[in-house]
Amino acid sequence: MDYDQEVNIACTSCSKKVPISQATYGTGKSLICFSCYNLIARGAKPDRIVQSAEAPEKVNYKCNNCGYNFSRSVSFHFGGTCFNCGKYAVEVLKSNEVMMKDRKSLLDY
Repeated sequence: MDYDQEVNIACTSCSKKVPISQATYGTGKSLICFSCYNLIARGAKPDRIVQSAEAPEKVNYKCNNCGYNFSRSVSFHFGGTCFNCGKYAVEVLKSNEVMMKDRKSLLDY
């Protein structure tokens, strides 16, 4: 076994990924990086990094047998069978046929 693997964590203060050996506990059970800990110890507030991303490009499918709708990324290698019923009755939907749901975050895609 290789015990030299380093576990990365996301700093709860700045959202930067750091090795766990370079992190410490902030307030409560939250882990923060040493640079944020040093800023807090000096009385300064660390800057929060906000990540932004575009919605991934998806291909929408519909099963003609069971009516199951699903989508996968363009790079996904689709075998042609429905994930719900297992039949080969899946068709690709055109973009204007799909109703977009209200989404609150990128994790809803």
